[in-house]
Amino acid sequence: MFGAMGGVLTVLIAISANHHRDGALWLGCAAVCAFVISGFCWYQGVLWDRDSKDTASEPFVVKSSWVMNQEGGAQMWAVRSGVVIHVPTALVVYFTNLKSTPIMIFSSFVEQETAEGKWENVSLPFGSETSVFLGSDLKDVVEWKYPTFDLVSENKNIGSGETISGWLLLTKRPTRKIRLGIIDAFGATATEVVGQLVGSPLAPTIESTHVHSDISQLPRNP
Repeated sequence: MFGAMGGVLTVLIAISANHHRDGALWLGCAAVCAFVISGFCWYQGVLWDRDSKDTASEPFVVKSSWVMNQEGGAQMWAVRSGVVIHVPTALVVYFTNLKSTPIMIFSSFVEQETAEGKWENVSLPFGSETSVFLGSDLKDVVEWKYPTFDLVSENKNIGSGETISGWLLLTKRPTRKIRLGIIDAFGATATEVVGQLVGSPLAPTIESTHVHSDISQLPRNP
């Protein structure tokens, strides 16, 4: 890079001689191009080095609080594509981007460790077409609005060091470790085990629509 700068100075001196002016101009153009290219390569090397450091470390950390286990009384139900799904557990997770660059989450999922040490999917696909109801009788349930993690995170640019929070609705009650997985906008997948959050920050607000419904006639997904 510095060699290219020396070439530029040499060209400026050469331009002062009229009989070498044309040659000096061509040489000057070549030196300037070399300077620009070397500068670009240096900057790209900085970016690659930063990305390699990001890859070597955890891309994010996720911790949970506010676990809701449905054990008698009012139960939580989700209706998706006309099918009723029981939601035995809901919890709040706090996701923090540890990378030095923003993360764009394309989709997310939750897995639970099995007795064999493998991982099985226990997340409820939410999305705008899924409704959540609370009630002890399917003939009379009330719809509630939950800011779920997928709704608050997907297609959102999460800045470096930024923390977002949302509810996870699970199809099974966790009995072992669970982990949150994300797929970013480039198709890369990363997972982290959900840790316990120290303290109890405010949970994302859930709101009742006060609308009563009868979902007892819809098919059930056991």
